[in-house]
Amino acid sequence: MDIKERIEGDLFTAVLQIPPRLGLRAKVFLTLDCGIEEVLRFPDGVETIVRNWNSSRHRFNLDLLCNHAEHICDFLCDRIPNPPACEYLAGVISEASAGMGFGTRSFSITLHAKLTQERILILVPSDSPTRAAPESLLQRLWEERTVDEKRFKEMGLESETCSICLQDFLGSSGKNLTHMPCSHVFHSDCVFEWLRKQNSCPLCRREISDVRV
Repeated sequence: MDIKERIEGDLFTAVLQIPPRLGLRAKVFLTLDCGIEEVLRFPDGVETIVRNWNSSRHRFNLDLLCNHAEHICDFLCDRIPNPPACEYLAGVISEASAGMGFGTRSFSITLHAKLTQERILILVPSDSPTRAAPESLLQRLWEERTVDEKRFKEMGLESETCSICLQDFLGSSGKNLTHMPCSHVFHSDCVFEWLRKQNSCPLCRREISDVRV
């Protein structure tokens, strides 16, 4: 599995109306959303997004006493455990503050950024003969791993799709869902057809017999 990260942000700046007796002020309002995106890469190089979700959010304010990128980066690194992201954010804030006239007037910077960790699951053709899952294992999956309506909402599957048929989970009332032991979810009809040919998850390729059901 390859892991890549990308970060993008929206920036808004404004002049602050502050009485002269309070001196010059520079405020930074930062929100950083961290998300994870699972991408399936096929042997021919084609990629498709199969799942994405938000993992955490960092939100804090900063009185900008110095607009040097190194100083801002040190402040961010104490709060965000991701040095490359901190360097990127510090550069954006430093450049924006210079453009707003740091040290000559009061202003605010509002920065909303998103850091996405892209997990690329690579499908590698196997030279070994395929081995179907035993019927007893399929029966256990059907009895113990079917996603009911309550679990469907708890897992937030409304916007997810089955990576086998690429159809939305929402509205597929005619198809039950199966939550695999490796945490991936598929339409039951789709994944059972797969397992009758290959005893492994279609995404991560983990053998079901190697995972406790």
